Amino acid sequence: MDMNETLKILATLARIPIYTASDILELMNDLGVEERGFALLMNVSTTTVRQWTNGKVIPSGAARRLMQVYDLCPTAIEVMNDMMNDDDFFLCDCEE
Repeated sequence: MDMNETLKILATLARIPIYTASDILELMNDLGVEERGFALLMNVSTTTVRQWTNGKVIPSGAARRLMQVYDLCPTAIEVMNDMMNDDDFFLCDCEE
């Protein structure tokens, strides 16, 4: 792959999709979560989720990227849950 092809791929990946209020509601429905559950997944308040789903506030780029991850790979939630339940997950094997 040459440099131009690599740059085209990176430019495409760098674009963060726009999630409208209806897109967010659809994503929440697809994930099987309500306002509180989605707030927990997104690490935001329920007020923020309510503002997103009412169209009063547009999610930040980071929030939209996380929505994209959940949208493209809903099983990411299960993977993260499995990681959190792994006893070794919080152990650091770093050398000081």
